[in-house]
Amino acid sequence: MEQGQQKIMEYHRWSWILGVIFLCGMLMSAVLFRRLSIRKAWREKKRWTKRRGGTRKRAAFLITAGLLASGTFDDGTLIQARETEAPVPEITVSVIGAAGQNNCYQDTAEAVITFHERNFDPGQVSVTVQDETGRETQITYDTGREQWNGLDGLGAGVLAAVPYGTEGEKERWFYDSEEERTEHTQDREVEMRLRFQAERKYEMRKIVCGDLAGNQTVLENAAVIEVDRTDPEFMMVFPEEDESAVHEGYYSRPVTAWLYLKEHNFDPEEEAGWPQIIVSEEPRGEKASYTMGSRWTKAPEKGTDWYKASFCFAGDALYHLEASYQDPSGRNLTERSEKEKNFTVDTTPPEYGSITILRQTWTEFMDYVTFGLFSNEKELVLLDGRDSVSPIEPLQYLCAGEGLPREYLEQADDAAWDTGSSFFLTPDSRNVVYMKTTNYAGLSEYYSSNGILVEDKGPRLALNIQNKEEPVNGIYRRTVKVGISAEEPSESGIYSGLKRITYRMEGKSPGEEDQILEGVLMEEAEGNSSMRREWQGELEISPEKYDGRKVCLTVQAEDFAGNRSEESLWTAVDTSAPEISIQYNDVRPANEIYYNQIRTAVVSIRERNFSAEQVQFQISNTDGPMPAVSEWSHDGDLHRCHMEFTEDGEYTVLLGCEDMAGNVSWSKTEKFIIDRTPPEIFVTFEDIEAGRGKLWKNPRKAEITVVEHNFYREGVKGDVTAFLEGRQSRADLGEFIHNGDVHTAMCTFEKDGDYLLQVSCTDLAANDCGEENHILEEFTIDRTPPEILITGVADATGNRGTVAPAVTVRDIHLLKESVSVEIWREEGKQAEGERKRAAAEKKEEEMAAGERRFVFEDFSYDAETDGLYSLQVSCEDGAGNRTEKQIRFSVNRFGSVYVVDEGTAAWLYPASGSYPYLKEEKPVIVWEYNVDPVVSHQVILSCDGEVRSLLEKEDYTREEKEESEVAKEKPLGKEPGDQWRVYKYTIAKENFEAEGNYEVVLYSEDMAGNQMGNVLMKRMGGVGSIEFAIDKTGPDAVLSGAEDGGHYKMDELRLFLSVWDNMALKQVEIQSGDEKKIYVGNSLQDELRKNGGILAICLKEDDDWQYLSITAEDEAGNRMGTSKEGGGKEERIEWKLLVTSDPWIQLWRNPVRMAGYLAGTGTSAVFMAYFFRRRRRRLVKKGKR
Repeated sequence: MEQGQQKIMEYHRWSWILGVIFLCGMLMSAVLFRRLSIRKAWREKKRWTKRRGGTRKRAAFLITAGLLASGTFDDGTLIQARETEAPVPEITVSVIGAAGQNNCYQDTAEAVITFHERNFDPGQVSVTVQDETGRETQITYDTGREQWNGLDGLGAGVLAAVPYGTEGEKERWFYDSEEERTEHTQDREVEMRLRFQAERKYEMRKIVCGDLAGNQTVLENAAVIEVDRTDPEFMMVFPEEDESAVHEGYYSRPVTAWLYLKEHNFDPEEEAGWPQIIVSEEPRGEKASYTMGSRWTKAPEKGTDWYKASFCFAGDALYHLEASYQDPSGRNLTERSEKEKNFTVDTTPPEYGSITILRQTWTEFMDYVTFGLFSNEKELVLLDGRDSVSPIEPLQYLCAGEGLPREYLEQADDAAWDTGSSFFLTPDSRNVVYMKTTNYAGLSEYYSSNGILVEDKGPRLALNIQNKEEPVNGIYRRTVKVGISAEEPSESGIYSGLKRITYRMEGKSPGEEDQILEGVLMEEAEGNSSMRREWQGELEISPEKYDGRKVCLTVQAEDFAGNRSEESLWTAVDTSAPEISIQYNDVRPANEIYYNQIRTAVVSIRERNFSAEQVQFQISNTDGPMPAVSEWSHDGDLHRCHMEFTEDGEYTVLLGCEDMAGNVSWSKTEKFIIDRTPPEIFVTFEDIEAGRGKLWKNPRKAEITVVEHNFYREGVKGDVTAFLEGRQSRADLGEFIHNGDVHTAMCTFEKDGDYLLQVSCTDLAANDCGEENHILEEFTIDRTPPEILITGVADATGNRGTVAPAVTVRDIHLLKESVSVEIWREEGKQAEGERKRAAAEKKEEEMAAGERRFVFEDFSYDAETDGLYSLQVSCEDGAGNRTEKQIRFSVNRFGSVYVVDEGTAAWLYPASGSYPYLKEEKPVIVWEYNVDPVVSHQVILSCDGEVRSLLEKEDYTREEKEESEVAKEKPLGKEPGDQWRVYKYTIAKENFEAEGNYEVVLYSEDMAGNQMGNVLMKRMGGVGSIEFAIDKTGPDAVLSGAEDGGHYKMDELRLFLSVWDNMALKQVEIQSGDEKKIYVGNSLQDELRKNGGILAICLKEDDDWQYLSITAEDEAGNRMGTSKEGGGKEERIEWKLLVTSDPWIQLWRNPVRMAGYLAGTGTSAVFMAYFFRRRRRRLVKKGKR
């Protein structure tokens, strides 16, 4: 305890001594500074200021430390220490980071250094760090500047101190566990962090910490840290495949694979850190999986940090290698690493192969081949081959006409083989099939079949009648001799030989049993083919046995390949003619020969030797379509068919038949008409315009059209029923006009009334048009428009007393929803762009059907109600007749009403609603309306606040208009009545020659003492004050930031445009090249307001001149450059600028400078040539050249 107090007292004494020494030094420095010369003081001013600032800080620190260390109570006694100082500071180090193994960390690592010291002094902390290259740096903390020194000793960005937060603008580099306490304890811990950012191995060789008492601790070899920022890389290398193997990854011999790993922190001696190699093996259908291991060694042939290991695979199998690895820092293999590999080792050829033809299978190679198989059609050959380890190539086959040795097949190239697992043996061929199976490792095996002969052409047969007489349609009356010949075709030289020839003779007669005779003409034993190609013979057919019958002789020949040929011959005997009859179905005609249904006829012909081709149908139809004839049905010698007459037309029917022997017969002729089509009726109205429902407001003309081929007038039934003015009347359709099958009648409907049109029709065949097609049209003609009656107020009148209009609307077909009754205030529509509905309320009274009545309440008695009004009534009836009526009247209970003339209103009240600006003066015309005569009036003009009264006949004119004159000028578009007093004020345009803001005020007093002015009317909802501005001067603008024609070496050039107007600016147009930008309206004002009345222009870099054009326009339409005197024309600011950072472009676009550079270069070239030439002469003279 006493030793600790002594140390503190000694520390206080030294603090006072150092403070006094420092003050003395400061005084001496001041004296020396004054004695320096002025020039030296100025030269050393900046450095002296820095030194003086640092000195002041150190002195203040030492003085403060001395005062604090040697503080006293009021009685002068020293402050006693409350705790003893620990002997030395303690230092501990921990590392934070994404750690793996062996002190390796991913990307970055942070060393957390903790100092256990009560009187910790950050200025006595130093950390010495050495990297793997041997470079070393010492990191210390500067307490004066509050910053670290030595962090860049191993390179920029390699090491970094990690702050614990900020205090204001300063960063906190230390964490103090007792930061909030004024007195520290022995448990105080101060922590700092050091971040290792570069990919290296670091050693914290020495950490030094000293306290305020002078104790110091040195921690050597504090920590080893290795930062790894690179993922390991993996590679698999396999030997090249055999030349016979065409597929990658298939080997016909054992395989040795080399695996390569690139990793800086890999330790080949540590088996636990080796990459994991998982092998999946599938030998002959069985699967197995295991892990392989092999010792890893350095691979200098690949480069630095590469290691390798070898693995051998000798057994026949399909192998799958899968590699995985994680380095000590926890990093996995890169994405481009080869982590998996599939390959196959197959040292044996395919084990199985088969050839299947005609349900026989061969599974080996045959050294001896025989031809004992035959086929009469193309035969399917099925090939199959398998290998238990590797896949096989597509099967290859070869067809030969004879046996081939194995040596020939092994030497045959790929062009001799075809590919496929099946194919067909084509006819007329001798075949021995050879198959080649090859696995992916390139090993092959061969298979073959026995000999096969394929022939698809049967024997050729010929049947020839030997009789000399000619038959009639093949019918003979005597014995028929038939010669028979058979022959095997031999064009290709391939045939199997005749095996058997048979015949069959059939005698047919209707109603009798057939007579059949069969026999064999020639036959060879099975398996004893004599390869016979030809045979000939003869048969007889006698009329005694086959009289009246058709005889069919059929001969069939077959060869050993199974091909059969057949040939037939027909003959017959006949002496009778056919019998014909026609029977129709029972359908009654209309008008004797007209049928409105389908007619069906059954045709019957009795004949033994019947031929449908010999039947003649002589049928005609005036309309073209013919009846449908069915197929013939046969019952012995009776033959029937059906005819169906379905189409309209006039038919004539006649049938004839001739038998095979030439006998002919005919039927009777019959005529009739088929009409199954009902009449068609159409009504077409020729209307001026379309109606509404059943109501029409214009006359109608109906065209009634009947489309019918067999038309007659008596079949048309129809009339017109009309209800006109309460009476009913009927009228006939009138006469029809005929045009082929189209028959037309016309009806006209002109008078108002309800009409009913009914039409139906029947033709000669009794076809009715159908009830659903009967014409039934109901409609009403209403050509009378609705009636409108207005009472309570008259058109073009002024009103003082009761103003309560009443409106009555009448029409029998009135559309109630179409009735519109409104009163509008007229003078408001000029200034505001729309009319205002009058304040008077209306109510509807109960009326009869087809009538509506509206009554308005009396207008209120106040000055705001005075004004011009229009009462507008419109209505429409159901037929579309529309009536509109409008009256205009004024309410003048308190004086005059003012209305601006239409010509003045056109420019005084713009459609946009904006304040009017004019660039030239115009006269102002105002109309005044009153019931009483006006006894006094006054016109006042204000220009920019200066007010003056205008003089009548000098500054303006006032005319009282008669009724005829008012009607001619029509200020309201309607002639006023006798009760109106109308006055026209014309204020000359010369009153508005000067520029400024104008306001015109009118005032008058009538005989009844009522006073009124347009300003008062504005407050009451009227036209209001007449205000506008005259502006004859265009805007002005100034462009700054550059000069016209200037060259600027920069990426972009910013210009500033100041633009203004004496009244109101409307738009600014800026065009740079093809790009045009227009500021107008609110966007212009916002841009000027935001930038203080300036528009910024930015020109980007370009290799060519940029042309800038600027103009402006004010609200009055004046363009920049015009003046109020009317002179001048539109002006534009047009500049040409070159903005580019390329010096060559700057030089090229400046002809003067370019010429100077060329001249200087030429002069230099001439001078150099002269210099070297003179030097050469001098050397020649001296004998050196």
